[in-house]
Amino acid sequence: MKIIVRPVFSKLVPHEQLARLQLPEGWTLHAQQWQTYQALLDPDIDVVFNTAMTGDGKSLAAYLPVLQDPLHHAVIGMYPTNELIADQGRQVEHYRRAFKVTTPYTTMDAQRITEYASHQDITER
Repeated sequence: MKIIVRPVFSKLVPHEQLARLQLPEGWTLHAQQWQTYQALLDPDIDVVFNTAMTGDGKSLAAYLPVLQDPLHHAVIGMYPTNELIADQGRQVEHYRRAFKVTTPYTTMDAQRITEYASHQDITER
């Protein structure tokens, strides 16, 4: 017998509600991801805070608009450490493959900022 215990309950959205999305086969969303996606598309909402737990899919929720329609949306993700930047870069590449999105992306960590600054004769970060 195998028992998996999750620290927080994350309600899944019924597939019928996700019919208009083009999710990869077998993918579903948690309620907080669906609510975040809807809020990001709402022109009357200026700021969205998703306070879900670590590992609960906040980044996917934020990237969903561009994964659904890369010609009409853009994303800037900011992470506090170089390791998180690298991890999210790998995750974005996974999302691009899964969603069959070819829109280019780049990551900018402390080393790249320093290199960019030196090429532009910028002395302060």
